[in-house]
Amino acid sequence: MTDISVPTNSIIPLLHKLAAKERLTTDKSGVSEVGRRISGKSKSGIKVFLEDADGVEFPFVSNERYLYNLYDNTEKETREVRKVEKEYIDSIAKHLSYHDIASYLVKEGYIDPETSQPIKSKSIDLLIERNPPHPNEWIDKYILGARFVPSLISLSSIPILFSILVLDKYDIPNFSVWMVLIVFITVAYAISGWLSMRGKEFEKKYFFSTSQKGFPTGYLMLYSHNSKYSENQKREYREKVIAYFGLHLKSKKEEGENEAEALQLLHESGTKVKDNVKSNIIRSSNIRYGLIRNLVPSTILAAVISIVELGVGVILKDQLISISSGVLILIFSFSYFQLRFGNTLKQAAEAYAIYLLDEFLSR
Repeated sequence: MTDISVPTNSIIPLLHKLAAKERLTTDKSGVSEVGRRISGKSKSGIKVFLEDADGVEFPFVSNERYLYNLYDNTEKETREVRKVEKEYIDSIAKHLSYHDIASYLVKEGYIDPETSQPIKSKSIDLLIERNPPHPNEWIDKYILGARFVPSLISLSSIPILFSILVLDKYDIPNFSVWMVLIVFITVAYAISGWLSMRGKEFEKKYFFSTSQKGFPTGYLMLYSHNSKYSENQKREYREKVIAYFGLHLKSKKEEGENEAEALQLLHESGTKVKDNVKSNIIRSSNIRYGLIRNLVPSTILAAVISIVELGVGVILKDQLISISSGVLILIFSFSYFQLRFGNTLKQAAEAYAIYLLDEFLSR
């Protein structure tokens, strides 16, 4: 009988998979029942046959307590790696449709496929403890910078029209002006959430259309993508994702076989990194990206309002309103096309992604 060293934290999940395959509880009692069924000593009368592809019966069928003891001893093990009988552990992996135990360890992210070394698991607390404390702010800077400012811009032509029609022609008390200003700010704040939703819808179309590769936190870490990250850094990223989140990303070879699936996993890992890694510079770059993204629907709304005001100017035969509205239409239309079809949004997204990925790699 040959012994093999495997990561301790990989054994119980393997046994849970074995119990789940037989529709038993994924705990020690369920695993123990699998052992009894394999040995033919289960009170249920159910027999589990473990055979390899050649019909050869797997080796531990006569020992009904083997699986129970393996589970129990693994729970008590304090070392990161423990030795188990290769033939026995291979038979379990094969029964679960893996080629062998090594295939299971690689596929489920317990060992590095390129170095064959165990990947040490890490607590997410190690990531979070380096995050700066949540700022004590009266108004959240993200809401202010990424949502409220675009909303103000979308309504910016209204104060201009109000000034031309009212302030220049009538003597309005300061109190009334302040009341109008408060109403304007309130309306801008009220529609900021709606504009943010439209911005996120645009984001999905911009980054996740059939011709795109998704958000930069994903494609920047593709082996096939020529980014600032070296192959070693991309490998290190995968190791950290496995260690912190238990998410197995594709190796370079696996990525070449199915890039779409590899990219999908990278997007999933990017979300986990974003949710757990914070810093002041990441926050600032996220505010900048959110501002630019939300300016897309804001410039559309601003242009529409300016068109309405142009109509008002034509009806009233007010040259000043017509000219100012026409200029604003040109400004907002140009801004929209620049944001929609230029690289400004992509550059802001990549800058945010790079700050985020760099911080994650440094921890």
